[in-house]
Amino acid sequence: MSTLAVILRHELTSQWRDGRARAIVVIALLLLAVAAAVSVQQHAQMAEERHHAHEAEWQRWLDQPARNPHSAAHYGFYVFKPAPALGLLDPGLDPYLGISTWLEAHWMNDFIHRPAQDQGVLSRFPALNPAQLVQTVLPLLLIFLGFASLSGERAQGTLGQLLSLGVAPTRLALGKLLGTSFWLLLTLLPALLIAALGLALGPDGGEEVPLRFALWLVFHLLYLGGWAVLVLGVSARLQTPRGALTTLLTIWLLVCWILPRIATEVAAVVQPLPSTAEWRIDLQASLGESHSSERALRVRERVLAEYGVERTEDLPIDWRGISLQEEEEANYPIFDQHFGALFDGYRSQERLLQQAGFLIPALAVQSVSQALAGTDLTHHRAFVFAAEAHRRVIQELMNHNVTLYDREGTDYRADPELWATVPEFAYRPPGLLGVLAEVRWAMLALLLWAGVTATFAYLQVRSARP
Repeated sequence: MSTLAVILRHELTSQWRDGRARAIVVIALLLLAVAAAVSVQQHAQMAEERHHAHEAEWQRWLDQPARNPHSAAHYGFYVFKPAPALGLLDPGLDPYLGISTWLEAHWMNDFIHRPAQDQGVLSRFPALNPAQLVQTVLPLLLIFLGFASLSGERAQGTLGQLLSLGVAPTRLALGKLLGTSFWLLLTLLPALLIAALGLALGPDGGEEVPLRFALWLVFHLLYLGGWAVLVLGVSARLQTPRGALTTLLTIWLLVCWILPRIATEVAAVVQPLPSTAEWRIDLQASLGESHSSERALRVRERVLAEYGVERTEDLPIDWRGISLQEEEEANYPIFDQHFGALFDGYRSQERLLQQAGFLIPALAVQSVSQALAGTDLTHHRAFVFAAEAHRRVIQELMNHNVTLYDREGTDYRADPELWATVPEFAYRPPGLLGVLAEVRWAMLALLLWAGVTATFAYLQVRSARP
């Protein structure tokens, strides 16, 4: 242990004296701290705006005057996806999928208000958020800190001297790895403290948030640990620092930038999805087959027969409420089929990208990060169908009131107290176990990445020669 302590102390001292390494650490430290602070501020503002919008829409629904219940169903209101607590670490897909939808009669609407649409050209550039920086900048930091760890000793002729003194190659490599890890943790600390403060001061995200945060850290440290030992292994393998740096930068460009984009394009080709226009036309065509005036007349005749009367004026109820509700229920499986098929297509693409994570670890860590942050496709799908379930509750209540109290030839207006019988929309995100099950391939890919790189580094270090 004394030998290891000496190696570690020497490594920390030499890296600190190296002006380039010090500058890299300081720059990365500032970037992460700024990204975390900006994310906390933006996330708090976004959460407050969505909360106020939700309250305003709900109050607008409650304050509407007396009107026919079916008119109220068309009046509807917007619901807003709550900003997940860990969204300050990784906004994920939220800026691209939309944050609100309008609940109205007869129609399951798309989601609107996509922040990425308001960014214009800037949306083409990577977002300055903690997840993006941890997944791309910190591996680069590890490369610049460790590319010469063993290749530099070899080039200076000191590797042979150390080995001749009885220093085991594995102990020497471990000391250098611990030195690099120290700067890595020092770089991460401010960002993690700011993020933890934002979580503590922000709105309550549920009892699972601390566990999700811990798992988010674990998997990112696993990802970064794979990079650290990969840098060490390449430095042990190659003869010169220049060769090690060139090789590692090439790997970084491929893993963090080039291959993820290629994989995304390949997934879109392998699992193609219809355009928005094509999908909407197909949905409208299917809905057109689900209801018609002939069907409404059949409902009227059936209700007249059930009550044993010949005129609608003699009915104790309004048959139109029954017709409206049956029309809604006839549309439900159509919406479920079309929206379900769309999300299944997205899910297939996501699964392909997770499987590509076995070769491209950046894709694997992105999937796990977004899932734990609550900003992935699984969480968006859950909110979409939760909003639709609430829309169906509204329609059932309004149509039931029409059935009981409306009559043909009258100008029936429901008392405004009816609007308060609609429960306020409340969304509960998917449980952690279900979320982890959706990214099991990505988690396995990260474990494999850490294991393979550690094995590679161990074998290269053991066979290291002056």
